[in-house]
Amino acid sequence: MLTVQHRMRPAISLPVRQFYDQPIKDHKSVFGRESVIGLKKNIFFINHSMPEDRPRGAAYTSKVNKFETRYLVNFTKYLIKQRQFKPEQITILSMYLGQM
Repeated sequence: MLTVQHRMRPAISLPVRQFYDQPIKDHKSVFGRESVIGLKKNIFFINHSMPEDRPRGAAYTSKVNKFETRYLVNFTKYLIKQRQFKPEQITILSMYLGQM
């Protein structure tokens, strides 16, 4: 059972703790990490009004948002151009199975 997380900055782990059944603490190694170059904050949320799509076909039950997909592709390219991260060091999390 996970009780101490070792990967996420506290700013990221705090909002996702609600999805766990037991309290999870941050390991001391996640504190004091350098800020991401080229960004004002290390975590942020994108607010937009572009609607989700539902792909056609019986196999598709998840939503897709093409605006979010394009936004994140361009955002990832921006991070790579900062030369702080390699592509294999960047992870994008999606709440929609169809968007993965």
